Amino acid sequence: MPVDPDSNFLVTKFNDHRLHRRNMWILGGMVGCSLWIWDYIVDAVGAQETWGLRLLFAAVAWTAAVLMDFRSISMRLSQTIGIVAFLICNAIFFFILMRLQGGMVHGIAGFVFLQMGLLVFQGFSMATIIFLHLSVAALPHLLGLSFPNSGFLHAEYAVLMWPAAVATIISHYGLHLEYCRAYSLNKKLEILARTDPLTGALTRRFFDELSGKTLKMAHRYCRPTAVMILDADHFKRVNDTYGHAVGDKVLQMLADVTRKTLRETDLLCRWGGEEFVVLLPESDLTGAINTAERLLGSVRETAVAVEGASPIHVTLSIGISLVRPGEQELAPSIARADEALYRAKSLGRNQMQFDEWELASSASERRLG
Repeated sequence: MPVDPDSNFLVTKFNDHRLHRRNMWILGGMVGCSLWIWDYIVDAVGAQETWGLRLLFAAVAWTAAVLMDFRSISMRLSQTIGIVAFLICNAIFFFILMRLQGGMVHGIAGFVFLQMGLLVFQGFSMATIIFLHLSVAALPHLLGLSFPNSGFLHAEYAVLMWPAAVATIISHYGLHLEYCRAYSLNKKLEILARTDPLTGALTRRFFDELSGKTLKMAHRYCRPTAVMILDADHFKRVNDTYGHAVGDKVLQMLADVTRKTLRETDLLCRWGGEEFVVLLPESDLTGAINTAERLLGSVRETAVAVEGASPIHVTLSIGISLVRPGEQELAPSIARADEALYRAKSLGRNQMQFDEWELASSASERRLG
């Protein structure tokens, strides 16, 4: 049995099969109810006693369809409801056959269709599915032993049911494998869409999505938020001298060092070329400056290996800006950080600069304090 790809696999699988599960339950209830016509054909007299059981069968199935799809119900509780409902339906079918003359002879194959109906549980774990198949297959045997006058044909039932149970488990397993493959592929595509393949930093599109949510929270709770733009100094010279392979190593090093310097809540995005943008929620100007100083020092101390030559060291230039009150988008803050980055480049590189408004604002706050 394959190992689940990650901890979210079962929850995702369960939620992805909500519509399938609900439709199967509704259809099963309709089929179970309409088969009263078969009861009438087999035994017109006995069928007068089965219409209530047929309605009960449909009611149980439709109730399960409703209860299992409630968003407020946990996955475990929803699974329990489904398991209990299906076992009840299986038992109801047993008692329907008991009330029909020759019902066990003519209708015993109906239990095979109940096994096929277990496809309604495709959104469950394979362990649960196997347990269900075995339980549903064994229940009529137990009921036949409990009601010896039922006329239940144990040998004939076993010949039909147990091979059908095995075949259905194999079918379930094949569907499970296909879902595992699709889930893993979707995860890989999701990672490709959200992260830069070279550096592992966020893509601009995903960064825009996350930063928008962060900005809304910051405004709602009046929290400071800082933005930094990082740019590798003399990056073109590195590419021209050592080649693009070494340039890629430099970018990977910058991303790795930056991630180690940042907090888990900070966002790192590859903005383009050798530029990175960092969003620092819950960070004022002092916090952003401290982060930038640590980052400058760490990058200076980190060497990049060069094949056939001595390791090289690179430096960073950093521009810092704060998100101002009332700004609903990050673009103005990034533009100011970009201006500060340009000043850092103009003043000799290997340093940080911040927006002059932030300096004036901080000085004003100190005077007021």
